Amino acid sequence: MMKMKKIIVYYLLFLLMYILLIVITSPYLMTWGRKRGLFENLYVWFLTKPFNLNYSPVLILLNSVFWATLFYLISIGIKRMRLNRH
Repeated sequence: MMKMKKIIVYYLLFLLMYILLIVITSPYLMTWGRKRGLFENLYVWFLTKPFNLNYSPVLILLNSVFWATLFYLISIGIKRMRLNRH
């Protein structure tokens, strides 16, 4: 039961940070007439994929769940690989 609470807290914190990233940095990512660099392209891709936020603000939640799940699974994989090495 304790592990489930940790996972829920992880998802809520990820959602909060994801929303803060969108709210705080979106105005800075509006680059009129300027070519974006690699970091900016990756950052915009992270904030707008796999669901495009232009269609509905509810998609922010879906994007957050998608990325949180992806990062969670990657971290589990890294932990298992590290445990198998020793």
